[in-house]
Amino acid sequence: TNLYGWMADCPVIGPVYFPDGLLPAVGSTLVQEDLAYALGLIAEEGPKVFYRGEIADAIVETTGGWVRHQDLQRYAAIIREPVISDYRGYTVIGAPPIVAGVKIAQTLNMLELYNMADFDGWADPMAVHIMSQAMLLADQDRLAYVTDPDFFDVPVAGLISQEYAVERAQLIDLEQAISPPWSAPVGDPHAYMSTTEPTGMLDPEESVSTTQISVLDADGNAVSLTQTISAFWGSRVMIDGYGFIMSNHLTQLSSDPDSLSALAPYRRTRTVIAPTILRYPDGNVYMVIGTPGAGRIPSTIICTIVNVIDFGMSLEDAIMAPKICSRPGFLELRMEGGYPEETIQALEALGHSIRVHGELDLFFGGVNAIIVDEDGVITGVGSFRRDGAAATP
Repeated sequence: TNLYGWMADCPVIGPVYFPDGLLPAVGSTLVQEDLAYALGLIAEEGPKVFYRGEIADAIVETTGGWVRHQDLQRYAAIIREPVISDYRGYTVIGAPPIVAGVKIAQTLNMLELYNMADFDGWADPMAVHIMSQAMLLADQDRLAYVTDPDFFDVPVAGLISQEYAVERAQLIDLEQAISPPWSAPVGDPHAYMSTTEPTGMLDPEESVSTTQISVLDADGNAVSLTQTISAFWGSRVMIDGYGFIMSNHLTQLSSDPDSLSALAPYRRTRTVIAPTILRYPDGNVYMVIGTPGAGRIPSTIICTIVNVIDFGMSLEDAIMAPKICSRPGFLELRMEGGYPEETIQALEALGHSIRVHGELDLFFGGVNAIIVDEDGVITGVGSFRRDGAAATP
């Protein structure tokens, strides 16, 4: 309530999102003239208007110089090689560091060592247990190794190797959960790297709230796009006259100089977004998937993929099914409402501390995904947790 009150009173944000000082009524039309103007400028003049033109001037003025012209002029998007792995014969294409495609690949590599299809679906307590432990071990490695590759060599090849997955999966005890979660050991993927690949810190002088859109066109071109301003309302600073809110990603950097995410000039912030595309063995697109949801993003994507491929669920049912999240930062295994009580009791008997959320809870993200069956029929499903939607021309 205090947040909304502050936003409503903001002379820049209030008039846009809180007409007459109130939240817009359901079914009303929200008109964003300033944002439309900014998008029109970018469409007409290209990126230069944002980084060097009038929008750049407005950013510098609105932020009081915290963002400088030279910062905007120096910024450039970097094209990196995607993270490529396999799961049950499908090629999994994930986003490279600094985002979380590595965690998706590493977790699925561990799960492939188990015949997940033999379990009794998403509610089988042993399936939940194995998935939670694989997620936990992969996330511990992500925290230890995945950061801005302009500053560190990230051992991606080792992290996503099948041999490393075998080593890590040996830590999954079928009779006892790793407890507490933060005690999960970090592995050493460097042993599974090519000897020609460097490891360790690079010389920096040598280095050059979230929305998911899944798209597939008639020619088979696929895009999974996850974009975020970090916290809800980002930094709560809207660029006056241009209608967009600045992110607060700097909060992802650490004041600890020894941290992989230490605050430093030009360092990009680590994030857990994980846009993902799966392909059939013949190269055609099988699935386009992604979700918002902060630290639950990778686990929600993994649950959905396993539901479809291993448990034979339709995409709609796979998205609607309850989700879990296990990561070192949580005190317990987080479970969405809808799991049977006997599943929860069995997990507690294995040593899991459980925290249950509501059903179809936006805490677990909001998957927007597309799937193409073997007959070429395309199905799109919008998020049930965050008012997503599917559409076709």
